[in-house]
Amino acid sequence: MLVGEQGTAKSTAVEMLKNLVDPTSPLHRNLPPDEREASVAAANTWVMSYDNISRMTAEQSDTLCKLSTRAGFSYRKLHSDDEESTFDGGRPQILNGITPTSNASDFNSRAIIVRLAPIPSDRRRPKQDIEAAFRVEVPFILGALLDAASTAIRRRPGLTLPELPRMADFALLGEASAPALGWEEGAFLHAYSRSLAGGDAASFESDIVGREVLAWLKADHPQGFTGTSTQILEALNARLGPDKIRAFGKSWPQMASIMGGRLDRAGPAMRARGWHMEVRHSGTRTRSFTPIGSAETDDAL
Repeated sequence: MLVGEQGTAKSTAVEMLKNLVDPTSPLHRNLPPDEREASVAAANTWVMSYDNISRMTAEQSDTLCKLSTRAGFSYRKLHSDDEESTFDGGRPQILNGITPTSNASDFNSRAIIVRLAPIPSDRRRPKQDIEAAFRVEVPFILGALLDAASTAIRRRPGLTLPELPRMADFALLGEASAPALGWEEGAFLHAYSRSLAGGDAASFESDIVGREVLAWLKADHPQGFTGTSTQILEALNARLGPDKIRAFGKSWPQMASIMGGRLDRAGPAMRARGWHMEVRHSGTRTRSFTPIGSAETDDAL
C-alpha cells in the first residue's frame, strides 16, 4: 500500500511494481464491489493493482483480506440454476492513495505500508525518460527478486525467529530472503514490525469506539473493569453526552450487539496500548479489561 501526498509518483511506482512480474492489461482495476467481481478479476491476473483509492467499504476490505492470504469464492454461473463457478487462490495486491485506504485493523495487518516522499521540482523527469531507464534496469531488478525468492525458499525450512508477528509465514519468508538482498539479520523483521505498527496506529486513530473506551478506562477504571456490552455502551453514552454522540453519527454504535463487535475489533489495538480484554461466558457474556502487567489474566475466550 503506497501512500503519500500529491506529487510522490505513487501511480508510476505501482506501474513499475506490477510490470516487473505481471505486465497485463488493464494495468489498474477498479476496486471490486463484491466477492464475485474480485474472483473474476483474480482469475485473469496475477497481480491486482488499484490506483488512487480514497475509500473502501467494509465488504471490499474483507474481500481483499481474503485474497491476500488465499480464499475460496464460489457463485452461480449466469443463466444457470445448478452450475457453479469457483476461484480458490491468493493474489498479491498493490494499492495507492493519499492516505491509508482502510481503517480495518485486519486489512492493515496484512499490508506493507510504504510512505513516499514528495519529489522536488528540480528532480522531476518526464515519464517517458523514466520508462526508458526502467526498461534498461528491469532484467537486473527481476534477477535480484528471483535471487531473493530462491534464497528464501532454500532457507525458510530451517529458519526460526524468537518472536513472530501476525502474518508469521510472510515474516519468515521475508527474513529468509535477507542474505540475497544485503540485509542484516533481523532487518526485515524490524522494518515489517514498524509497518505493522503504523497500520495499527492508523486503524486506532479512526476507531471512535476503541479511542473512547481506552479514554474511559484510563479516567474512570484505571484498575480494570468487567461488564456486559450493554453496561459499557450505557457508561460511554453517559460520559460522552448526547451532543458528542450525535456528532459521531452512524460511526457510533446504537445497540449493545454492535458495540460488542466493535470491541472485538478494537481488542488487538487496545492490547498494544496496555489493556488486555478477555471475553467471559458464565451465564452472561461479559468483557473484562485489565491493565497489562497489573494482574494475572488468562487467555480463555
